[in-house]
Amino acid sequence: NGAKYLAEHFHNIPNLQILKLGDNNIGDNGAKYLAEHFQYIPNIQKLELHRNNISEEEELIIKIEMAICKCIHSGLTILNVDGFIGEFGVKYLVDRFKYLPSNLQTLNVNGRNVGVDGLKYLAEHFHHLPNLCKFNLVSY
Repeated sequence: NGAKYLAEHFHNIPNLQILKLGDNNIGDNGAKYLAEHFQYIPNIQKLELHRNNISEEEELIIKIEMAICKCIHSGLTILNVDGFIGEFGVKYLVDRFKYLPSNLQTLNVNGRNVGVDGLKYLAEHFHHLPNLCKFNLVSY
């Protein structure tokens, strides 16, 4: 898988800001490799993955990992997660809370279709964010 080889060499291009990989048939496995290696490209600002046979769930994981990477490596106290993440996305995000900076103060989530179970899971794990002062769960 070409995405695997590319992702494994992200450490050579830490200043990368824009990555356009549209129409490359990356698929879910390739998307997983990319998400696992975002830590090596902390300055990434834009990622284009259109028409790559990536499931909605894997696309969400990439968006969440990208947002977390930006937050961790830039020293931000705000985490913004876009993409209508739904219940699956909320559970994935919550499982990543332990990796977020302890000084995180604001969490903004576009959470359409989070559902009661997603909200419950989220609430039960806020203890990982001891300095959180502002939480926005936007649904439109």
